[in-house]
Amino acid sequence: MKAKEILVLLFGGFGYIAMVGTSHAVDSKIHPGSMCQAYFGSQEASLKKGTGWVFNDSGGAMWITCPVVRDNTTNTNGVDVAYVRILRASTASAAFDCTLDSRTTTGSQYAWDTASYSGVGNTSLRFDLNASSSRGHYEFLCRLPRDSAIISYRVDEY
Repeated sequence: MKAKEILVLLFGGFGYIAMVGTSHAVDSKIHPGSMCQAYFGSQEASLKKGTGWVFNDSGGAMWITCPVVRDNTTNTNGVDVAYVRILRASTASAAFDCTLDSRTTTGSQYAWDTASYSGVGNTSLRFDLNASSSRGHYEFLCRLPRDSAIISYRVDEY
């Protein structure tokens, strides 16, 4: 083989590997629970934040919203997968409910997936959101039972 043919094969092979390696790339982000805020501002004082987590100290369930940083803003096929890592206390009287929303550019709900947990202890809620609004945003909206926490949340974008 000539040197030119070897270079073409070599660089062509690297180009193919690069294309195959990135064709199913997923952009994964893990956000601390402390990014979440009370949905109703009057409840913010009952939302305690620690080293990355958020804890409900109100004595009853409360609604919180957790923003998601979105890099791929034009896709319309949702996310690969998403999780919310939670701790539900034995004293909690309500289920731990969360919804992953895709919102339009005007803030309207476009698509969503929900998950719930009524057990006690640590677990991860899983979400499969198969549609999204181009240029819109994602957010989690959760009913956080008393004495319970969101430790972190993760979104894997296509």
